[in-house]
Formats: sequence, structure tokens, C-alpha cells
Amino acid sequence: MDSLQDLFAPLTASDRDLGEHYDEALLSLNRAAAEFARAHPQQADALALEDPRGRDPRVERLFQGMAFLSALANRRMEEDQPDICAGLLTRLRPEALRPYPACTILDLTQRHPRRQAFTLPAGTLVQSPPVGAEQTRCRFQTLWPATLQPLRLAGIDYRRAGAPGGVLMLDLELHEPHDPAHPLPTALDLHVTADSDPDMSLLDHLLTATGPVHLLEDPAQGIRETALGDAVGIRPAYSLWQYGVRPEYRETDSPGFNLLQDFFHFRDRFRFITLFLGNHWQLPRRTRRFRLGITLGRRLSAATSRYRDALRLHCVAAVNLFEQDAEPLVRDPRRAEYPLTVDNRRQESLQIYRVERVQGLDTVSGRQRRYPLLFSTTTTDSAQAGYEPLTRPDASGRSRLWLGLDPVQAPRHETLSCRVLAHNGHYPHDHLAAGTALEAVRDPGNALSISLLSRPGRLYPAPTRGDWRWTLIQHVSMQRGGLASATDLRQWLSLADWSRSPARPHLSTGILTLETIPMTQWHQGILRAGQTVCVTLDLGVFAGRGEAALLGQILACSLSMQTPIHQCLRLRLKAHPGGQDIGWPVLPDHPLMPQ
Repeated sequence: MDSLQDLFAPLTASDRDLGEHYDEALLSLNRAAAEFARAHPQQADALALEDPRGRDPRVERLFQGMAFLSALANRRMEEDQPDICAGLLTRLRPEALRPYPACTILDLTQRHPRRQAFTLPAGTLVQSPPVGAEQTRCRFQTLWPATLQPLRLAGIDYRRAGAPGGVLMLDLELHEPHDPAHPLPTALDLHVTADSDPDMSLLDHLLTATGPVHLLEDPAQGIRETALGDAVGIRPAYSLWQYGVRPEYRETDSPGFNLLQDFFHFRDRFRFITLFLGNHWQLPRRTRRFRLGITLGRRLSAATSRYRDALRLHCVAAVNLFEQDAEPLVRDPRRAEYPLTVDNRRQESLQIYRVERVQGLDTVSGRQRRYPLLFSTTTTDSAQAGYEPLTRPDASGRSRLWLGLDPVQAPRHETLSCRVLAHNGHYPHDHLAAGTALEAVRDPGNALSISLLSRPGRLYPAPTRGDWRWTLIQHVSMQRGGLASATDLRQWLSLADWSRSPARPHLSTGILTLETIPMTQWHQGILRAGQTVCVTLDLGVFAGRGEAALLGQILACSLSMQTPIHQCLRLRLKAHPGGQDIGWPVLPDHPLMPQ
């Protein structure tokens, strides 16, 4: 608060709020006066402080004036709290001020036959046709390297006979007749589609109730039924969890929070599984088609037709983030803040996620200089001119990014060019649908057909409530303090979930109890101390056991990322009603390292 003008500036809070602040301040002053009177009766008697009813009217007016000024100050501090919190979060958790971008699953199809696998690199850019009123191409970049095998998944069938839980059969077709000189794939990454498995029951079934995998007999091609070995089977694609949706996942010291946000806003990224086939299986020469049978431990409940399109091969997750140049800025020695825009003609469909680089050009001398990010760990010279990204609401209430620069250090003739990470706002969700054909921005020459397997998700703006931001600041220290109660866990989940769908209750309400039990564990010859966190879940809040199990996996992984290396933590979930344990496949021995 710089001056009394700030204190008496127009306020947005209601008069009722001011009255409440006034009553609280006056009550506090009267209590303080009573305490002073008990400690110093002679001085208090002269001012009649011990009894407000007999107080001198002039002293009473002084108390009322002080209470009014205190109420104004308190209310102004409450209104400024969002800005104060925003400044703290810019340093502590910058992604909390940025929106969660639209995401989708890409379906990759090879147009020409191949004999060998190839890998589509992470970060490959693809784009849609021009859409919407602004005729903008929505761009996505892939999250992880996608290996495309020289085969296709021709069909899926479920046979109830042959095993206690039946057999799920995958009909696979090689691009070219098999040549023993070319090795067969050792693993296949499969995606369990949301349309065929909305409650995640099939995903949970495949991860927790599958048995041996067989190469099924086909006399016409000379294939004998063969068990592929004990090391063969379905596992969660934990290796893909290392690739975050947002770039902050690999930059922050609390990646577990980002992983939880992915669960709430882009759950499809966790629907990938890996079918390990081993190195020792073979097919007869010239074979084109073969079938793999996955033995199930319990029967699938739905009709067999539901699973015909449940698994997809050659898919990859993608996020609507891409680098782009913003509109140039002309420095003004009288200005400290500048609004940033990607394209003045497309302000709805081209928005800024964050600033990547700021460069200045002296238009007289031609000298260039790079502006570092202020308060960054990489900035070594505190006297060097730098920039600060600022988030401000515009007239429509939408958050907009501004560039903060010290006007004292502004050259007289300088133009700024900014490289930003951009997104397409709500355009992907509003204007694209499943099946939309995309094209590579830079054709890698791999003859791929790319389309959307699912409609892109929504853009989730960051909450702007002051109480939400302040609570998040308090929880930044939780990565070291751990979870002490069910309230802590509910609050952590609420902070991570920005979707707030009115169609179903928030999953945090399904956390009933939390208990921590001390434990010790031997790990690679070292005795580590830690705790077991036992959580009881109300399954009625979840879509099914599969969704609860996935939340357990992600919670366990998130907590392990935040646990010191010399400590251990184990998460255990129990279902209510019933009290049965909710299990999931074993997590990797070491915490996932964000890529």
C-alpha cells in the first residue's frame, strides 16, 4: 500500500463486508483496552477504558475511527491477496497461473508397408485444417517417442471358453511376409480406448487379472500353439509416465502435483499398456497373419461386441502447445508493462502459455541483447536488465500475459521480439472431432496418416480465487511434510482438479479416512524408514474400481516422487463398503524421472 489514496480507493467488496470488518476491529480494540485496564488501572481510569458504556464520547469516537481505518485496511488487503499470491506463485509454482491446455490422442497409420520398426520423435508437430471464425490451424506436439511396428492390429475377439476368465485374442497382420532375418517385435504399446471402456474396468482387468500369453494355433500357416514365456504379459506403460503434458513437469521440484493434474484433466494418457512378447518367439517363414491369446483371470462382464475396438495400436498422446513468435513490442521509457499478443488478427485462437525468450534490437545501432528471466536460478547478474511475466485479467475476464520491464533501463530506440509457447485456447475442443485428419508441420518423410482418435479435451483456466492460491502456497511445503490427515489429501486433490464437472461429485469427497503407520524397509542393503499411508475410499463416488485403482497408482507414484531418497512410502487403498484392498501393478523400484 503506497499511500492513503490506495487505502481510500474505490473498493469492490460489499458494504456488508466492510461492516463485518468494522465490528471485528472494534471488538478487538475493546478487548485490548480491557486488558490494558487490568494491567495499568491508573492510566486506564483517566480514559475510562475499563467499561465502554462509561467511556468519554471523544475517546469512543477515537476507537470508532480507528476501527473504521482498520476495517478499510483489512478489506484492501483481502482484495490485494490474489495479486500477492500471484507474485509468490510466480516464483514457487508458475504452472499454477497458467491454463491446462487441450490434449488428445493421435491415431497413427502407416500408408506404406515396412519390414522394420521406426520411431516418431517426441515433440513432433502436427496441425489441423483451418477451423473456426479466425480460420486457425490448431497445432499439437507429441508427448513421447512412438514406435511404429511393421504390423497392424486387424481385429480383437473375446472367447469365453478356454480359460476360467476367457481369452482375449488379438488378430495381427505383418506388412510383409515374415522373414526370419528381420526380428519380430518384443513389445507392443496398446491404447485402451475411452469409448469402449468408460469406467476403466477393462484397463483394470488387463493390468490385474491376466495370465500367460499364447501364440494361437493356425494349421493353415503351420503355426503351433506356443506359450511365450513367464516374462511375457501386460504391464502398465510406466515408462510413458515420465513424459509430462506440461513443460513444468520436468522443470519443477514437485512433478507429482503435475501428474495428479494429468489424471483429472487428461486421463486418456494413462490408458496405455505394454504387451511384452519377449525375444524368443518365432513365426514360420512367409507368415502374414497370426493371433495372440491373452488368458484372463476373471470373466469380462460386458458383451463381447464392446471389446472389438477396445484396443488400438500405434497411438500417442499430444498436447496443444507450440512455439511461436509474438507480435513485436516497441520499448517506451515511460512504460513498465506491455501486453503480449501472438497475432492481433487471431486473439481468440492464438493465446500465450508462457514466454520462452525475449530479445531486444536497438534500431539505431543494430545492437542486440538477450533479456533474462528475473528471479530465475540461471540469472547470475542481478544488475542485468531482465523481464518478468505478469498475469492480468482483460476486459472479458480472461487471463492475459504481460511483460514487465524496468523503464529506467529502457534504451531510447529498441524493439523487442518475444518467442512464446502458445496454444489455441478453446478452439481444439470446440472445432475438432474424433477422426479429424491432421498433417505434420514438417513432413518427416515417414508416410504417416495422422488423425484424432478422440475429441480434444477442454482448456482449463487456472483458478483465480485468492483463497485457492493461498491454499496452494501453503501446500507447497507438503512435499516435505507429507500427508497427515484425510483433510490434507482431499485438499491436495481439490487443488489439482480444475475441471469441477457439475455432472458428478468431486473425487476428493470419496476420501473417507487416512491413517499413517510407521514402517522400515530394506532396499539394496540399506534400511530405510518411512510410513504406510492407508486410505479408505467411497467407491460410490468413482466410476468404478478401475478409476479408483488408477488414482491409487498415480497417488503412489506422485508421493514417491516427493519422498526423500533415504525414506520410503507405501500407499494402501481400501474400498468402502466391503473393506477389500484395491490393488494395482507394482510401481518401478525407483521414482520416475521426468523427461
